[in-house]
Amino acid sequence: MESSDFASEFKRVLSLIYPPYDFPDLYCRIFNFNWFPNPHHQECFQKHCVDVAHRMDALCRRDHLLQEIWKEDITYAYLVGFLHDIGKPFVTRINFFGQQGFRGHAQVGARLVTLRFQDEIPEDVLLTMGVLIDCHMCCLRNLSFSSEHRLRVNAILHMYLPPIPHLLSLLMCLHSADQSSKQPPSKWMALAIYTKLHLLFEKIVEWSFFSLDLWDQEKARLLEP
Repeated sequence: MESSDFASEFKRVLSLIYPPYDFPDLYCRIFNFNWFPNPHHQECFQKHCVDVAHRMDALCRRDHLLQEIWKEDITYAYLVGFLHDIGKPFVTRINFFGQQGFRGHAQVGARLVTLRFQDEIPEDVLLTMGVLIDCHMCCLRNLSFSSEHRLRVNAILHMYLPPIPHLLSLLMCLHSADQSSKQPPSKWMALAIYTKLHLLFEKIVEWSFFSLDLWDQEKARLLEP
């Protein structure tokens, strides 16, 4: 995609999501943001958002996931890819060495998306979109082939993610789209998930959650004695 193409597409889509006359501060903050040159992203922020959006939409189309249209030609799958890093402009920190950090950007992004679309997108779809963005930095990659490691990853996923249809498939689509759109592309390792495994787990006493309104009842139920 030529630089003029992704730049014009980014501006068009962002203007539909956050019309500059209605959301001037949000629009300017996102539109003018870019990360410093770094080993993870040699492409600019706008190109990354547009590229992930197209890759996410293509991967989801293959399995008929999140293909409903939000507006014009924009599917929910495209929106998730386009907005997955939207929290970064709002959490940017620069450390002692002059390096940028974006800790918490996934949670802030999920909150922004939930607030923006709460009156436009069906609640179940919006919950799915919010969870995908909230969890897109979670490590689903297999660093060990041991059964113990796979069971541990599976336990976390099944205990702390809501029972959303096709959630793991959608997370894998988003991870794949995100990693493959980076320049240079990140290596995509085997996943450590048993999607059909059901186990009993003991309650973990201390656990920090970033709260999404739509998650609250589910999380409260998990934390009950």
